[in-house]
Amino acid sequence: MPFGFYDVHRGVRVKDVKGGKTTISYSGLLAKAGAEQVFLHYGYGDEKHWHHIDSIEMERTKGTFQKTINMDFEPLHFCFRDPLYNWDNNNGANWNIR
Repeated sequence: MPFGFYDVHRGVRVKDVKGGKTTISYSGLLAKAGAEQVFLHYGYGDEKHWHHIDSIEMERTKGTFQKTINMDFEPLHFCFRDPLYNWDNNNGANWNIR
């Protein structure tokens, strides 16, 4: 099922692309603070107990960071970090796609 959302206040955009892939774009707190690198930290399962956890470097494109991942399971939970482990986790709520 196609989906998409944009959290304008936090600079997060999610869009479904063909073949079970999901593109996540980030221009939030870490990007605004001048981070040279941003990592997408994500996992699947319930909100308290993530499974299949990974952190991958996002690609920088015109002031935003972007990464396309395979959406292997649902729900998807994610947040962002920089190389110094400063986190943007939506005030502890993370972002969740069901």
